[in-house]
Amino acid sequence: MSEIKTTKPEEKGQLRKLALSRRNALSPEVRETAGAKICAAVLSRPELERAEIIMCYKSFRSEVPTAEIINELLRRGKTLCYPLCGKL
Repeated sequence: MSEIKTTKPEEKGQLRKLALSRRNALSPEVRETAGAKICAAVLSRPELERAEIIMCYKSFRSEVPTAEIINELLRRGKTLCYPLCGKL
């Protein structure tokens, strides 16, 4: 049986910083292109036709844009749920 490797909290923080710095280094054009491909892939999923309630997130900063996905899901009459991040 293979051993499961765990990541120490400080290693996890370093990995997050590295991933964020790489994402921030992407040009807006690359992010938009990636976002369009992701949007097409998500919206073509057959599971979306059956789903009534869909969990999603609103992109910010350098994240892949989700506005097109959100708008299309609302147009299709889906109920969207967002995670609450931060304090109320």
